[in-house]
Formats: sequence, C-alpha cells, structure tokens
Amino acid sequence: MRFERLQSLLPGMEVWGAHVGGYHFVISYEDGSQLRPEDRADWVGYTASFKSFKGRHGAAVRIDGLWKSRIEAERACQAAWRQLRQKN
Repeated sequence: MRFERLQSLLPGMEVWGAHVGGYHFVISYEDGSQLRPEDRADWVGYTASFKSFKGRHGAAVRIDGLWKSRIEAERACQAAWRQLRQKN
C-alpha cells in the first residue's frame, strides 16, 4: 500500500491517499489551528478511514484511533486491509 500526498482544501490539514484492491484509504492530519483550545487534545493527530469503490455513495469507515505519526496510521490501514481481504 503506497500513500501519496493529496491536496487539502482546509487550512491546517494534511491528507494522503492510497488505492488497493477496490478500496481507497485516506490518512489525514489535523494540526489543531482551526480548533478551540479545549478540543485540541481530542482531535490533533493522524486519523484514517477507508471506502469501497463499489459503494461510491456510501459512507467511509473510520479506522479507530488517533495516531501521533503517519507511519502508525499507515500501519493501521494495512491491518484494516488484511482484515478486509480475509472477509472476501
């Protein structure tokens, strides 16, 4: 799974994406600059999600976690991909 940097339309947010086996995985990083100070501890960091290409109108599935590094978020995506492959 290879992630590439994507353009973000939101200030303070970085986004990476990867396509594999009919799924699109996204990692985003929120630096907290657009958040209230009391919300920063809960939302600053890397989050990850995925979506099937088949369900273009369906919602993305958030991979549970808030990671301190992009590498940790990539590992979570890889683990989710292994689980998805086992189900099919």
